[in-house]
Amino acid sequence: MIIIVYSCEDKKKVSSYDYYLSENQEYEVEIDASISPVPAAVQYVPEENIVILNNRYANDRSLIVIDAKTFQFRHKIKFDSEGENSPQANPLNFYYHNKDSLFLVNIFSKKLYLLDSMGKTLYKTFDFNGFATFIDQWQLGMGNNEGNFSQGVFQIICEPNDMMNTEKSKNDPLLAYLNLEIGEMKISRLTYGLNNPFNIPIQHPWLQVPLTTTTQEGTLLTFGHSKSIYLINDDGVHKEIPLKSDFFDDFDKMKKFDNQELDKFYVESYCIDRLFHDKQNQLTYVFLYHAIPYVNKDTGKMNSYEDKPFSVIVLDSSFKKLTEQKFEGSKYSLMGSFTTSEGLFLSLNNPHSETFNENLFKYKQFKLTHK
Repeated sequence: MIIIVYSCEDKKKVSSYDYYLSENQEYEVEIDASISPVPAAVQYVPEENIVILNNRYANDRSLIVIDAKTFQFRHKIKFDSEGENSPQANPLNFYYHNKDSLFLVNIFSKKLYLLDSMGKTLYKTFDFNGFATFIDQWQLGMGNNEGNFSQGVFQIICEPNDMMNTEKSKNDPLLAYLNLEIGEMKISRLTYGLNNPFNIPIQHPWLQVPLTTTTQEGTLLTFGHSKSIYLINDDGVHKEIPLKSDFFDDFDKMKKFDNQELDKFYVESYCIDRLFHDKQNQLTYVFLYHAIPYVNKDTGKMNSYEDKPFSVIVLDSSFKKLTEQKFEGSKYSLMGSFTTSEGLFLSLNNPHSETFNENLFKYKQFKLTHK
């Protein structure tokens, strides 16, 4: 079963669906001044029932571990910032595989580090500079921190060489596979042409890199302005799943490249923001921001992505839509949200919210419910 989260303007007011996301409990986790209240990356680890969030404060290179059942703070995973082989990076891009395997990326030095789960023992370092012929910048995952690591092979997302020009990047590799045993890399046959079936010449850079999540069948992948989700494996696209929202018909297209217009375009356009997958219940959540005016007509202030509402589409295992539900802007933070077998946990740590508290991680739980 797949759940998809979209953001868009109201075109439909009354729900005719048999299911909805019902509001349940609210949870709070006390944090101290050394922890950023607005994490930029999150991973749920079902095997240990923990949630791991990155600490955005540059002077505290750490990951925050929370018990997903009790919502109690457990501990920090701290990284040394000294030494030749230190990760030396704020851990935005990480993947916690198990207690013996924590992967951390330094995108500036283009290195991947394999450490123990407490970040103290460095097992291996993989230098990507040798693969610069086809990979310049890369990520373990986008939209969440669910890496795809199986049988000693790590799936890597390759960023396009030109983040704006879709024509120039259409033949760039979309994915690569790193064999940790022998330190070799091979590229996927998939290219960024998958992101541009309609030959749009330019694209916002935030909407160019794919959003991914892992399932029992393979990787689910989409893009910020895609009309499909793709189930992929090593051989390419296994299945294409059409996406359709009740709230809007099509994505806006950039007409020209203008650095000053990038923020405005992102605020005023619909876009998919991230994918989550609950393997136990076979649910996939896709978050999509709605379009709003760049300038608030009532206050005259500029809006940002924190002010954008979003909606959630839920598809079952045969990809039939079960519901689509809208959530208000300036209240939730998608960056800190996650899903478990107990439902969707939307972060209330939106800095534009009137109830924002920098001393707490706050979450609202939602469950898929039959009417």
